[in-house]
Amino acid sequence: VQYSDPVSVHLPDLPSRIGDLRVGDLLTHTSGLGNYIEAENFGAIAAARSATDLLPLVLAAPHEAPGAPTYSSSGYAVAGALI
Repeated sequence: VQYSDPVSVHLPDLPSRIGDLRVGDLLTHTSGLGNYIEAENFGAIAAARSATDLLPLVLAAPHEAPGAPTYSSSGYAVAGALI
């Protein structure tokens, strides 16, 4: 896994709004992914057995345009799923 790799190289089934991001975007909080950690998701988060199990929550979270640094655990969930 390279810092400059598009996410789609490792997770080809994700929608392009996530697949077109670079691994580095996930790690530097510049992906624009919304944070999936919300009270209504606590049950699903507790039941998750891998980062891949969290991807539906990441996909359902609101997203912004990538670029500006905004803390979100969603980038780490996607990074965990690709490794």
